[in-house]
Amino acid sequence: MDSDSVWNQGLAYFDSVLQKSQDTIFSVRSLFWDYWGLEFAGKDHEETADVIFPTRILSQKKTGCVGMTWLALMLAEAREIQVQTFLLPGHIYFSVNGLNMEPNRKGFSYSHEDYRKKYATGRWENVNQKPLYKNQFLGIVAFNLGNSMLDSDPRVAISWYKIASDFFPAYSRIRDNRNIAYKKLRERNERPLDLENEPF
Repeated sequence: MDSDSVWNQGLAYFDSVLQKSQDTIFSVRSLFWDYWGLEFAGKDHEETADVIFPTRILSQKKTGCVGMTWLALMLAEAREIQVQTFLLPGHIYFSVNGLNMEPNRKGFSYSHEDYRKKYATGRWENVNQKPLYKNQFLGIVAFNLGNSMLDSDPRVAISWYKIASDFFPAYSRIRDNRNIAYKKLRERNERPLDLENEPF
């Protein structure tokens, strides 16, 4: 990212707005949705590489919850602001200085309780109850990239699920989707790319 002009110009914009406003939350919202003009890729979009990887997002101005949250975490590292990420069944959001921001609604703020009610019928696990660590978030990134390849190339999906499991072994949906990928390979009479530790 050090060589990405859009990213570097964005950091300069963030610094300028923060210096004038002294408001971190306002500055984050202004950077993401005013300066960069990021848009939600669509209600029914898939979490593909184009809406997850930061350089592609900044180039195309389209993203989803995972990609937007990744940008927020990168900004947090670059400018030492407080960002936390929270996993829901099928969704993720982040907070800046304790204020929740909905990635797909231009930073609209729901409370944690609002989210619990909104996703009450989803599949909740222990990992949904507290902020994610950095390695866990990277596991979610790999998990979503695996999901994007599950139908078209289950062998590649399995490779992504392996990475996801290494980063976030407690998230049971990784194992579940990996099993689906193996089933798809068996139906196609194909074999996984890595057979060393994987029974088939």
